[in-house]
Amino acid sequence: MLVMLCASSVWLASAQKPEEGGDVPSVPPVGPALRPKIDPALLKQLTGGDGRYAPVIVEVTGAADLTTAMAVIDPRQRRQAVISSLQATATETQASVRALLTSREATGDAANVRSFWIFNGLAADANLDTVLALASQPDVKIVRLDRQYHIINHPQRLLQTIPHSLEIGSNIAQIRADLVWSALGMDGSGTVVANVDTGVDWLHPALLSRYRGYDPHGLHQHACNWFDATGDGALYPVDGAGHGTHTMGTIVGGEGMGVAPGAEWMAVRAFNSQGNALESWLHAALQWVVYPGPGCVPPDVVNNSWGRYVGSAPNFRADVQAIRAAGIFAAFAAGNEGSDSATINAPASYPESFSVGAVTADDIIANFSSRGPSTWFGSNLVKPEVSAPGVNVRSSMPGGAYGETDGTSMAAPHVAGVSALMLQANPGLTVVQLESVIKQTAKPLGSTTPNNDYGWGRIDAYAAVASVANVGTISGAVTDATNGSPLADALLVATSIATDSSSSVAASADGTYTLALAPGEYALTASAFGFVSQPRQIEVQVDTTLTRNFALSKLPTGTLTGRVTGNGQPIQPPRHTIYLPFVARDAHINTDAASHSTGTTFSNQSASGYPIVVVEGTPITVTP
Repeated sequence: MLVMLCASSVWLASAQKPEEGGDVPSVPPVGPALRPKIDPALLKQLTGGDGRYAPVIVEVTGAADLTTAMAVIDPRQRRQAVISSLQATATETQASVRALLTSREATGDAANVRSFWIFNGLAADANLDTVLALASQPDVKIVRLDRQYHIINHPQRLLQTIPHSLEIGSNIAQIRADLVWSALGMDGSGTVVANVDTGVDWLHPALLSRYRGYDPHGLHQHACNWFDATGDGALYPVDGAGHGTHTMGTIVGGEGMGVAPGAEWMAVRAFNSQGNALESWLHAALQWVVYPGPGCVPPDVVNNSWGRYVGSAPNFRADVQAIRAAGIFAAFAAGNEGSDSATINAPASYPESFSVGAVTADDIIANFSSRGPSTWFGSNLVKPEVSAPGVNVRSSMPGGAYGETDGTSMAAPHVAGVSALMLQANPGLTVVQLESVIKQTAKPLGSTTPNNDYGWGRIDAYAAVASVANVGTISGAVTDATNGSPLADALLVATSIATDSSSSVAASADGTYTLALAPGEYALTASAFGFVSQPRQIEVQVDTTLTRNFALSKLPTGTLTGRVTGNGQPIQPPRHTIYLPFVARDAHINTDAASHSTGTTFSNQSASGYPIVVVEGTPITVTP
């Protein structure tokens, strides 16, 4: 739409921007009663060029009263009641406008008329006389240009193609989704997610078997599971731009890159292969999400990694309200217009939208991530609601490739995936409950909570799912058996007796730990460097907390001494970095060099060990 939500290459951008030249144009004489009801940009387009047709959106007055529909207890019946109420309102209030457009079609003054109920309006191609006639209708609120939106490039971040890997992505570990799989046994199975995007490469190996329309025998069912709103008529999922394949991979992709790899997906294409979309295409896409067709089951969750950089734009607010009323959880990317305040995009800016900002791997807000507050809808709303990894996110690309990129477009799918995990754990959760739990279990970031940088914090999939699942909990403390002091960063590993899968958690600074687990028998082992590991066998029961404390005995210790040289000779420059792979995090590393203080504690661990900088040729002593 009118924003770029992804700091990436052209085809991996995540939002759209209107065409340039939007100055208020000169317009033909229009009466004062009609002028407020016609978009000036629409008049400019109709009076320029050949002046024949322009694509228009016609908003009609009147909104459905959903009070009775929302009172229905059964979720499926409530969704149908919401849809029926919206459709009935559209049928009643749009009658005169549809009649006018039908007559204008017959005379060649209008074409391609489409009616919507997800918002009360229509789309058509119309000439100037028809636009003036529409504006004269008392039931018409406004006639505006059906604007074209473009996916645009962010010049500071190019898409990087990376090798295939089966390792769990750092973004997945950051939100502890992998711990949900191993400790709680949840992967999103039984849930369905959708995205409104550029489409999806359904043949990608990380996505193929997770497509709801996939059949291993080749009888694939694309009806109910795929919709091309662009008018290109793609009969099966395709992605000529690539953005949608990347976002879907983060939600459900296999190979360690998707938050909920057990969930199924469906998709709607709202942006064509050139990265363009009309507003009417997006309305059609969102309407399909709520109602994919007769006999079709809508998704539980929908991701929206798109938006408009003008946070005050209300064009899709009715759509978002309808999706929410239908019981579908929707995640919206906050936008990439940070770091100033009040840069939140629409629809993320709406009170009804659950918006997502982007953080780095170190839980620092990304400089591009759009900020709150949202000031356009009655009060200063805290935005975004939460944050998620949005820098160097690895995911799927069309053609079976893999790549990483940045953006709040990359952050929002993490939240969609977490909601799918939660719905597997508790299918009865409402949209309000999902939103509340995700916010309340997020890791607080910033000086206050909530705030307009991070919202309620960076999402924690494990904490969110554990809070709604039928699981048990183990807690306790790990201490030094000699003096009772806490062992910070002691490692607790629980291995399922039934499945042999393992889950681990590190003790906090005071030596305490908490680990939620699926019911069953486990071998629980506590370990710390320089101490004897201690195993226990436990049985975890639903809604029960076991307390298991560990007092670990020290291992025998020794002293490592040596001298730093190169080929037996001093090397220039005189200072050199060495790594000690087996030294504990709190080891005391002493040298007799005057330039290096004795008894220094080094805590910066690397893959190779713990680095120290010493003067070459001087003795080193390491005492754990």
